[in-house]
Amino acid sequence: MTVSGMNDPWQGVCKRHVEHMALFLGVQALGSQVAHANPANKDSVVHQFFSRYLGTKWSQDDMPVVSLQSFIDSIVVIGGYNVEGGGTLAFLRHCALHINNGHMTYYEHKF
Repeated sequence: MTVSGMNDPWQGVCKRHVEHMALFLGVQALGSQVAHANPANKDSVVHQFFSRYLGTKWSQDDMPVVSLQSFIDSIVVIGGYNVEGGGTLAFLRHCALHINNGHMTYYEHKF
C-alpha cells in the first residue's frame, strides 16, 4: 500500500493492520504455539478457514485438523507500506505476523 504518511512509531500502526488482515483471512490465533481465545472451537475455526478457501472439496472427516497444523503454522501475513514524503518515496516499511507463534517482525528501509 502506498501512503502519504504514517504515524510514528510506525510499528504499532503496521501491527494493527496486519492483525486485522489475519482476522479477516480467518487465521489469527490458529498457530500451534498461540493460545486460542476459545480452545474448544479452534478445530471448527480451522474447518471454516479451509472451507472458505477450498469450498466443499475439503471435509473435516477426510482430513483431521491436526494434519493441517504444519500448513497453518507456515502462514505469514505481511503488510507492506510505501511511505511518500515530499513527493518521493521516503520509506519502505513492512511487518509480518507469523501465525505459528504470533510473533511480529518489522523491516524498514529509508531512502
